[in-house]
Amino acid sequence: MENFSGKILSCYEQHALELPLRKLGPFFLRAYKMTADKKYYNILAWHLFCIVIPRFLLLHEKALQKDFSLPKNLKKYTGTPKNMRAVKRSLFYKNNPSVEFLDLFTEYLFSIKRYGLYKTILKKEYNQAIGVLREVNFKNIYITPSSVRYNSSFAVNTIFFLRSLSVHSLTNDLVALFRKMYFTKEGELQKTLPRWELQSLLYSMTHIIIAHSHYYERRVQTYFWILDFFSKNITNILQNSTLDIIAEVGLCYRLCGRENEHKQSFEKITKHIKEFFAPRDLHNHSFLVKKYHTNYIIMLLFAKNICYARGPLLSSHPIIKSFQPK
Repeated sequence: MENFSGKILSCYEQHALELPLRKLGPFFLRAYKMTADKKYYNILAWHLFCIVIPRFLLLHEKALQKDFSLPKNLKKYTGTPKNMRAVKRSLFYKNNPSVEFLDLFTEYLFSIKRYGLYKTILKKEYNQAIGVLREVNFKNIYITPSSVRYNSSFAVNTIFFLRSLSVHSLTNDLVALFRKMYFTKEGELQKTLPRWELQSLLYSMTHIIIAHSHYYERRVQTYFWILDFFSKNITNILQNSTLDIIAEVGLCYRLCGRENEHKQSFEKITKHIKEFFAPRDLHNHSFLVKKYHTNYIIMLLFAKNICYARGPLLSSHPIIKSFQPK
């Protein structure tokens, strides 16, 4: 396949000192999952130290007071939403403010566990946070039609985080509700969806597989019905989706190891990306910042190999060891 993976990774490595840390952390975590290269430890540790840990501690203090309101500077939407999907989600958060808090709080807790900090410097805070979450009725909040329709992939992530954190096991309930709301027994859509909702649904489906891979740490051996749906509807997906969604759909075939079984659809996806992804844009600072998510998905999609590296465990990293809890 086209060496997009190497080109993307090389550009982010070259421009790392110029880009915001909040984007570099997620990007180079995926680079580590792909390569298992320890040279990314430093930047991942700095991202933890400067962003994840302080934000986790801020939300932890609020959670202990049962205050599930997200500070304005951490909200997804502070201005006017840019598309209908964002408009719908923004309104959902306005009517359900605790959801945006819980989405982010569980994400940070998942990171604390993944990097091994939950047994060391943040053991007390982690256990306190888990205790708070176990008192929350996530089924009433997340396993609802409005959550599925409007919070889509974020709802999927949160429910999978909760299972990984051993707080709740609601993944089967969530997937069952998705199927009941949108699909016939034959796996077809019950009705034609507006473009924004189709895109939300596709993101939910890709994230079911991505989350089940433990976020690029293992191959997925289930949810093949999702791949079948993608292949049956590949023309509609290519015509009505963003490059980001299309790349995620392609990556799902790889995470399941089913590229050959769905060869025709997989090749249509890679051909589409080759046509619309311009490597010259990788030298544009704004492009690297704004499209970091799409870029790391394409990087993984076109990677020669994905190592599915776990962790990394960073509790003993000098940067993390320098953290002084209050």
